[in-house]
Amino acid sequence: MSLTLPDHINLPPSTHRTNIAIAEVTLFSLILLIQLRTRYIQEYHYWNHKQRRRHFRCAVKAWGSLISFLAQIRIAGFAMSLAVKEPSRGVFVAGTILQSVGFSPLLLELTFILLRCGIDRNSAKVPRGSKYPRAVVLALQCARIPILAAIVLFIVGGCILEPACFKAGAVLLLAALVYLILISGYMGFQIYGNFFSRRERKSLVILFATLPFFVIRIFYLLLVQFGPQQFNPLIGDWRVMVGMGFFSELCIVAGLMGAGIMVEPIFGSVASIEVPSV
Repeated sequence: MSLTLPDHINLPPSTHRTNIAIAEVTLFSLILLIQLRTRYIQEYHYWNHKQRRRHFRCAVKAWGSLISFLAQIRIAGFAMSLAVKEPSRGVFVAGTILQSVGFSPLLLELTFILLRCGIDRNSAKVPRGSKYPRAVVLALQCARIPILAAIVLFIVGGCILEPACFKAGAVLLLAALVYLILISGYMGFQIYGNFFSRRERKSLVILFATLPFFVIRIFYLLLVQFGPQQFNPLIGDWRVMVGMGFFSELCIVAGLMGAGIMVEPIFGSVASIEVPSV
């Protein structure tokens, strides 16, 4: 059953939530700046696309990277909550959609970094192939289907104010995470052999270390959708939101950025890497 909202929503005032929103805007602005610079350097020195390598294309791909996208969503959502104390129905719906969609880019980024760990760096052909068996590559690509479906459900649920869409989206993200954990377990059996390079092994270890925070974050999302009002990010306990939502998300972002830098370093001898143009 869909919800009916008044033209203006009066949210309970909270100094703690205001401070949390300020902290999120500040930290995700910093994350966005770091990610833009980092991803631009990686795109330029590890170019792996059919198009010719150009500075503009590298900048666009850095801006459109999934962690940059997440940071933009978080900045927009919390800036909206700071700017409007009594949001209109449209602003409230937009904020709800931004907050719900926010976790999905992290799962998508996990699939991309797992694939980047398997790129054949010794190949002179661009785009380079993968060292993974075809089945593993296909499995990682298929993992994006439920994540993208969940994003669609969150957007539709926000537009028509249908809680069932949010619940279905949360369940799909849970299924996608379980699926990715199983794939990561398979890769764990290969980590001590000669299949991965030293950098790739370290990157995978960092990714494996972030998985518990993924579990906490998805568990919090399920509690928001299926649990009591205590877990509601708008009117529930702000300490739960900070611990299970904000902190775990920051740990995931830090882990994903660290794993990406490990497999495609931006310091040291990176400038000496030759990348053929096509």
